[in-house]
Amino acid sequence: MNRAIPIAIICCQRPHYLQKTLLGLAESCNNSENSFNVRLFQDMPSGDREESIGITSQCAQYFHQTFPNGSIDIADKNIGIAANFKRAEAWAFSDLDGSSKYDAAFFFEEDFVPNESTIPWLIAMLNSENKDSNRIGAVSAAGHIQSCRENILTPMGQLWAYGIKKYAYKKISNKIEEYDRLAIEAFEQHGLHHPAQDICLGLAVKWGYEPQASSRDSFLTMALHSEGFLQIAPNGVHGEYIGVTGVNTCEEQFNASEWRKHANDFSIPIQEAIKKELPRLAPTIKDHQEKQFRTLDPTFYSDACAIAYEQRRYANCLKIAERGLELLGTQTCRGYPFCFERHRIKGLVGIKAIDDAINYCNEMAKKNSGSWPFWALARSLEDTKRIDLADRTWQFIIQTYEDKNGAATNAYKRFIERIQKAVDPHK
Repeated sequence: MNRAIPIAIICCQRPHYLQKTLLGLAESCNNSENSFNVRLFQDMPSGDREESIGITSQCAQYFHQTFPNGSIDIADKNIGIAANFKRAEAWAFSDLDGSSKYDAAFFFEEDFVPNESTIPWLIAMLNSENKDSNRIGAVSAAGHIQSCRENILTPMGQLWAYGIKKYAYKKISNKIEEYDRLAIEAFEQHGLHHPAQDICLGLAVKWGYEPQASSRDSFLTMALHSEGFLQIAPNGVHGEYIGVTGVNTCEEQFNASEWRKHANDFSIPIQEAIKKELPRLAPTIKDHQEKQFRTLDPTFYSDACAIAYEQRRYANCLKIAERGLELLGTQTCRGYPFCFERHRIKGLVGIKAIDDAINYCNEMAKKNSGSWPFWALARSLEDTKRIDLADRTWQFIIQTYEDKNGAATNAYKRFIERIQKAVDPHK
């Protein structure tokens, strides 16, 4: 029995994108001998209720026009990306019982327009596994830019249109549940579509990897790799990414992206060629992903420290700063030298280890012959409402270090102004 393959479309508030995606998907499905069970997972946009209902109705109308036999699951409130994907996966994999030839489900985002070759490529790659190759966990219609350009296959890249096998999903479901729990909490409590970077860093390290991004896609691919699954894509982009604006992109980022330079590939897959190339390329693809998931990113670490500090997770700030120093050493990030040293001081102040922070400042100042550690100390003391200590620290900086350009004196004046304004907002 060759049961219909489930296709979940993830959508929220961009009907003008969705309409193009649906038309492209219908054309691609018609170019396959398989049958499909298509379902739209429509999140309710945030904002004005009446306007949100209007957007949702428009999306539903486009869907029914294109897939009259499909079904829709509409959220009654804005639930966010992770929760929307979670319910889509629950639907897609609940009915996979091994009766399908491919025993997999497809997921499409609203801003990726499939073409006639998208579905055929996804199915051909899913069907390419053999006894001589590693087990395929997932396939994507959009390849990885940097690798294997001369080959038919490449490491799985963006997850705008992808398929995942049931056995792979079952194997990683506990890990994805960990991420989803954090992401849903971040959305419900802070309106964030991804967990904060320090939280993501902690989860990735727990899995034995280094995060490259905070997105669900990144953690899905990381989880698949951790369980030994091969993730592949065609060497090209089989469809068109049109997401000029969205949660993770803006027009400037879209215009600068290399994805815009990639042609909309219409090549039809040759099953035998894929099967022949897969065993040869599998080690190279896995090696690429292993390096990707173990690459340390100083900026991600620095930003994780900053976010943890801003959200008063001071222990996280300290822990990440100390790990950054151990693994990466002294770094300049976002234009700030000694970024991990600065965050270590701020983290120590945050957890009320003031003596340790002062001792570390003295150690760093002596080693680097500069006043920067005490600037970090003064500002973190002010942030944590230790005003008297902050005042004494600024005076110490002015008295101890030569203030040729008056920078420290001016900084102290601004400190006094902020304190006075906090006492009397009218000043």
